[in-house]
Amino acid sequence: MAGTSAGTWLVGAMLLLLATQAGADSCDALMAAYDREVHTPHRYDNTVMHDGKLEMEITEIAVGGKTYIKMDGMFRSLSWGVSAWEPDKAAETYRRLTAKNEPTCHADGTDTIDGEPTDIIASVSANGFTTRTWISRASGLPVKEEGEPDGGRTSVSTYSYDNVTAPDTN
Repeated sequence: MAGTSAGTWLVGAMLLLLATQAGADSCDALMAAYDREVHTPHRYDNTVMHDGKLEMEITEIAVGGKTYIKMDGMFRSLSWGVSAWEPDKAAETYRRLTAKNEPTCHADGTDTIDGEPTDIIASVSANGFTTRTWISRASGLPVKEEGEPDGGRTSVSTYSYDNVTAPDTN
């Protein structure tokens, strides 16, 4: 993506990733998982590889009505865009973007992540963006995602919900 900063690409990829997770009736479980996620304090760790090389690592923490993102080794409080401090707005934005991406979804097996049984749902958007999402059977929250946002890139994300605290931003 020549001429596109890593941060700009990340924001676009995150919105696309989340937007392509719901829409059609078969995708309802994914949208429900993301509705829960934006309303729950969480930590989100994302690694993006391009042609087998590390392109970026991002950590997001949403807690106490604020969202923090770690890039270049430092946490910063976000004050722009769709964020965890407006969970209903974030969920509505995901739904609206979903309508444009027309994903198809299907069950893609089961797995255990850190001792937690999960159901895997695969989705493919109209533009070919593919994602597999592991959803906890106990909480209904996403715990892992793997996606292929565009040619040569892969994205792996993990979510955690226990003992989430605000990071030091100094």
